[in-house]
Amino acid sequence: MLLNLINNAGDAVQNLSQRWIRIDANLHGQQILLSVTDSGAPLSEEIQKKLFQPFFTTKEIGKGTGLGLSISHGIMKSHNGSLEFDSTGLHPRFVIEIPFAKIDANKPHERPS
Repeated sequence: MLLNLINNAGDAVQNLSQRWIRIDANLHGQQILLSVTDSGAPLSEEIQKKLFQPFFTTKEIGKGTGLGLSISHGIMKSHNGSLEFDSTGLHPRFVIEIPFAKIDANKPHERPS
């Protein structure tokens, strides 16, 4: 999911004079917050409403399928996390919230083979 967001941000800023991508990681209660912000212009409300719909893309033909955000959103929901678009800033920002895994200290852990 993080790689998908970084690739999307790279595509969004590739033709801008000011190109940057910022990745932040923070702890918030029992969650890890990761965010990806890029130097692009704010997204219109119309685009924001469609961001997580399957097959929606703002990319030119042949550049994307419009499935990355939709699949990433579904994966996060299945892991009790979330992927959201934050429209409060001056630049596009996506936020991933990942809950800490609950580990039973009394239960033996197996290493993957």
